[in-house]
Amino acid sequence: METIASRDGTVIAYDRVGAGPPVVVVAGASCDRGAQATLAGALARQVLADQDHHVDPEAIAPVVARFAGAAARA
Repeated sequence: METIASRDGTVIAYDRVGAGPPVVVVAGASCDRGAQATLAGALARQVLADQDHHVDPEAIAPVVARFAGAAARA
């Protein structure tokens, strides 16, 4: 876990997963960052960016959809 302080001093915890350009996954207000760990891991295993490190939203959507479908079936 790493942390950063916002402008107002609020400490925000985050995890780095994978390599390449960042993709920010935000959990709901009633969840901690562990709630999205499985999704973050799935995104980290995908090639989501081009050679210039631009993240393609079209590449992210299917991963999120698969995760959401699996969570709904659980």
